[in-house]
Amino acid sequence: MMFFHSEFKNEKTIKNYNDFLIMPERIPDYAKLDLSISKLWTLYDNISIVGFFSTNNLFDRKNVRLVNYNFDYSDVFYESYSRRTFYFGVQFIF
Repeated sequence: MMFFHSEFKNEKTIKNYNDFLIMPERIPDYAKLDLSISKLWTLYDNISIVGFFSTNNLFDRKNVRLVNYNFDYSDVFYESYSRRTFYFGVQFIF
């Protein structure tokens, strides 16, 4: 089997359908670390402010969610979940 150039580990190009039946490939392991930080400030008895920062997929890992093959199984294509995302903001509480 020929190796397929990609950022995913252990990806191999399936050269024909019989190879796929004999040695099916598994989707790589899924790993994700999310981080959230928030702080509450009380301005008055009935008014508060919450500041927050959050990130999803902190290490920016490409987690495979779907594997596709072309019509003759000579190429494999991987679809991944969303990459690293940042969120931040302020919320006013009355």
